[in-house]
Amino acid sequence: MPADLSLRLPVQQELTGAIHLYQMDHQRLPADFTTLVREKYLPALPNPPPGKRFALDRNRLQVVIMD
Repeated sequence: MPADLSLRLPVQQELTGAIHLYQMDHQRLPADFTTLVREKYLPALPNPPPGKRFALDRNRLQVVIMD
């Protein structure tokens, strides 16, 4: 279960925005977050908070932070 479904952190907003741009350009979601870096939608993959990880909530099309 996601620890946080809101977009509280700027890094979540940045990742979500990059996913939306990728989806608009390719008509599909990226395979993973590293695809966003490789395809130049992000300059680098940001680090999640300690002990957490980023995940894509596919129903809401937004990045969440999970335990």
